[in-house]
Amino acid sequence: MASAPATGDLRAMYAINETNGRIRDPRPPYGRRWPDEEAFPAEGALRDLKRVPEPELPHVLARYVVLRYWLLASGPAPAPLLDHAREAAAAHLGLAAADWDEAAPLRRVLDVPAAARPAILEVAELAEAAGHPYGAYTALRSAYVVARRRLDLSGAAEVAGRLAAFTGRNGDPRAARRWTRRARRLARASKDLLPPSSS
Repeated sequence: MASAPATGDLRAMYAINETNGRIRDPRPPYGRRWPDEEAFPAEGALRDLKRVPEPELPHVLARYVVLRYWLLASGPAPAPLLDHAREAAAAHLGLAAADWDEAAPLRRVLDVPAAARPAILEVAELAEAAGHPYGAYTALRSAYVVARRRLDLSGAAEVAGRLAAFTGRNGDPRAARRWTRRARRLARASKDLLPPSSS
């Protein structure tokens, strides 16, 4: 297995589009074809790369690769892609500072992806406190996507409420209103669901 890149090389691992400034994963090929767009979720977390000082680069990238792995694990990802995503997440987490607050919840996501929503919500809070708004938003949005995929409407409503509060705090009142409406709709829909039959 190849050794992890040095911290100074981390920014170079990700491609920056000079036209629109977007930062993207370089998308390594798997087999004969490139994976489609859905195979690389959580790219929004990479936007913090432009804002952070050099010592925080490993944190932004570790958050991204763990969120990416979690989203892939919750969907129909091919096994080679999922294995690569988990390996990359573990390698990037290994480069993060030992005393980084988000390291423990991100490791919990890798260990038990099926029950990781509380850890993801903790990551979102810590990312926002660290001044990484894109990572915080992407973590919340990832929790929302996974709840919807699992048809957990009450969980999706809770996360939509958190997204409403987050976007409101960060100066986007239109998005806050949109997420508030979505949270209310999902909460109503979850109450209207019939309980599972015992037969």
